[in-house]
Parts: sequence; structure tokens; C-alpha cells
Amino acid sequence: ASGGRDCKVFIWSMNDTCEVSNTDLSGWITSLSWAPLKSSSSNRLLASGSWDGAVTIWDVSTTGNSISKKEELRAQGNAPVTALQFAPNGRFVIVASQDNSVRMWDIQSPAKPKLEFMTLAPPTAVALSSKTQLIVIGDALGTVYHLKFCTPQKKSEEQSPLNKHTPSSQTAQSSKQEE
Repeated sequence: ASGGRDCKVFIWSMNDTCEVSNTDLSGWITSLSWAPLKSSSSNRLLASGSWDGAVTIWDVSTTGNSISKKEELRAQGNAPVTALQFAPNGRFVIVASQDNSVRMWDIQSPAKPKLEFMTLAPPTAVALSSKTQLIVIGDALGTVYHLKFCTPQKKSEEQSPLNKHTPSSQTAQSSKQEE
């Protein structure tokens, strides 16, 4: 998948490197994230973040030949989306915005974010642990935050920020499985 200033999301076939499907949006596409593929599903979810603050969840066939809008997530205000990432379970999406906010949305009940957090500068990258228990956020000042995400019965907690990175640093999602 790809997106850009033309306000379109393109789904590409890697078999023949041609455009399979595209859709128009109202804002520049700033970020994309695929939900993990579930073996029991014939479709896959794709999230697109845009300059107008919208996050659109797309339902994409596994063959890539059809795409349909499933949900639109939008917090108050229209701050541009700077980064987004699906959780490994495919149920949650973390959205970082230019207004220094990071929100976690449950796409099964998207009326309002399940978690909201403010950074000192616009967040530039987000990553989640394989069991969606740790959220790592990098901001434009080079600060790296890590949040421990808990169930609704327990309060999520912020850990001390790490200030060892330069403003251009990015976070990366680990492929190592947690025990």
C-alpha cells in the first residue's frame, strides 16, 4: 500500500507490480499501517492517517482487488496524523498527531479513544510490543516515552521518558516475541 499528497491510498499487487485499487480522501496521506493477517479471514485491515486529522480503517480483500471504508476515527480538532500503528492483535490502533497527542483506539468500539497521552513535542513514531502491553513513542525533541497499557480494570501508567536520542531518532517495532 502507498499514500501521499494526492490524497489517495493505493493497494498494489506485488506479483505484477501494478495498481490494484485506490481510493480518494480529503487530506494528504501521512501514514499507513496494516493489521496483522488473520488466517481465518478473507480480508485484512489497513489504517491510513492524513494531514486533515482523519484516520480511516479500510477493509481490503486478501487478493487486493477490493477496498472499502470500514470506519473513520477522529478526535477533537483536526491535527495532522504524524504516525500510526496497529497493535499485534489487530484490535487497537495507536495514532500520533501534530498536536502532541497519542491516542489508542479500539476499532471494535471506536466512539472514543481508550487511551490518551500528551508528549512534549509532536510525536514522530509509535510502536507496540507483541502483546500490546507496552507502547513506545518518539517525539520531535528526541524524547522516547514508554507506556504500560493495562486492562480497563487497571490504570495505564507512564514510565520515565528516555532523553538519549537526537531529534531525528525513530522507534522501531521489535519482531522478537515476548514471553
